Amino acid sequence: MLILRRTASRAKLAAVSFRQASGYSSHKQIMADLAQPLRIAGPDQLARANIEFTRLATSSIDQNAGARHLAVLELERTNTELERRLAERTLERDDAARERALVELGRSNAELKLRLTERTLERDDWRNVSPCVRSNATTSRATKL
Repeated sequence: MLILRRTASRAKLAAVSFRQASGYSSHKQIMADLAQPLRIAGPDQLARANIEFTRLATSSIDQNAGARHLAVLELERTNTELERRLAERTLERDDAARERALVELGRSNAELKLRLTERTLERDDWRNVSPCVRSNATTSRATKL
């Protein structure tokens, strides 16, 4: 019995909600509207309805076109911003790579200068040795190779 009362109260709430949403004030008004015969629209009413539907469709299409245009503009702005950021990052990476290359080049140049200095000193020392010692050293060096 309790279940039946709850269901009945829910049905009453649904009926009240329907009346409020549809604009009817009572059951009598709903029944009166349902009792009236259906009216068939005449050609003038159909033409007016067709014009109204066409106007609504056109305005919907225009709104969609406007929204599409705004979306395309936003997309272009976003693409431009992303391209700018990518260019900045690329320049930063290129600058960092250039700095690393210059440091490595400086190290290589310093090492080459050191080797050149060592060889120059060896050569100068070799020139100061007497010719007979030089000839013995070159023959012994050639036999080792």
